Amino acid sequence: MLVDSKGPFYWISGILIISLAGVIFYFQYQKNADKNSITIFTAIRPIKIQVEFAQTAQELETGLMNRDSLETNSGMFFVFPDEKPRNFWMKDTLIPLDMIFISKNGRVNEITTQEPCPEIGACPIYESKSPARYVLEINAGQAEKWNMSAGDIIEIPKF
Repeated sequence: MLVDSKGPFYWISGILIISLAGVIFYFQYQKNADKNSITIFTAIRPIKIQVEFAQTAQELETGLMNRDSLETNSGMFFVFPDEKPRNFWMKDTLIPLDMIFISKNGRVNEITTQEPCPEIGACPIYESKSPARYVLEINAGQAEKWNMSAGDIIEIPKF
């Protein structure tokens, strides 16, 4: 009986190729996951959350409108071209939100909680007290739960 000496070589090669492909896929996934996350450095601990970035005029205007939920460790991160006082309102926003206003150097200026606006004509406009380049929206109460406060630092990925 003849034994095929190349059989084990093909099996081992195949397993190694599949393993290598898995490792490459994992690192690509991790790289993309890190690109869509920010880290908040609070006085107690760092918190990493997944975010959607709003950068275009349409994304900045729409924000989290018409969404009925937001996962716990996620949010929307608004990126503006300049630093100045920001105006927000809750028109067509269905969930209460914490708004974190962030300076151009990544420092939290202020945190406010806003409720959904039930009436179209009566939505109040909130203006930040300090200039902000970025705004992070997360579920209402989450900033308090994470012990966030003015002065905390947000690590923002490069775009």
